[in-house]
Amino acid sequence: MIQTQKAVKHLGIHMNTKLTFWEHIRKAADKAVKTTTGLSRLMANVGGPKPSKRCLLMSVTTSILLYGAKIWADALRIDKYRRRMAGVQRLGAQRIACSYRTVSEPAVLAYLNKIGKVRSSDCRYCGWYRDDASHTFFTCDRWVEERTILETDIGSISPDNIIHKMLSSQENWQKVAVYVETVSREKKREEHLA
Repeated sequence: MIQTQKAVKHLGIHMNTKLTFWEHIRKAADKAVKTTTGLSRLMANVGGPKPSKRCLLMSVTTSILLYGAKIWADALRIDKYRRRMAGVQRLGAQRIACSYRTVSEPAVLAYLNKIGKVRSSDCRYCGWYRDDASHTFFTCDRWVEERTILETDIGSISPDNIIHKMLSSQENWQKVAVYVETVSREKKREEHLA
C-alpha cells in the first residue's frame, strides 16, 4: 500500500502539496542554525578569528540556507518565511561582526556593509529593495537609456516575454545579448569604482 505524505524531499528540496516551500525553509533554517552554532563555538568574540575568516566560515551557513534558491525564492514574498531566514542570517552576521545577540540586525548589517563584508541588497542606483537581475534588466532607472535602445529595436521587454523575443530571431537574440553584456559590464565597472 502506498501512503501519502504532506511533504517529500527530492534532490535536497522539501516540497509540500501546495508548493509553499515552508517545510524546506524551516528545515534549511534549522540546519543552518545548528551549523552556525557549531561554528560559533570555534570563534570566540574576543581574540578569535579575524572577520575575513569568520566570513568564510559563515559562508557554509549561507550555502545551507540558499541551496536550491532558484526553485523556492518566490516563497520569500511571505513575511513569515523571510523572517525565518533573516533570523539565521542575523545570527551569522553577529558572529562575523563579533557582536552579541543584543545588537540589532540593522546595526550588525550596517557595520558589515561599512567594512565591506556584506553588500546591501538594495539597488545602489534607485534604492529598490532588491537589486537582482530582473530589477536590473527590466525596471532600474539607471539602465533606462540602454533598455530604450533595445526596446526601440525589438519592442517592449519584460520577464514574461524576453525568452520569446530572443527566440523569435537571431537578430533579436544578438541585440538582447549585447544589452545584457553592456549593462552587466558597466554595472560591474561602476561597482569597482565605488
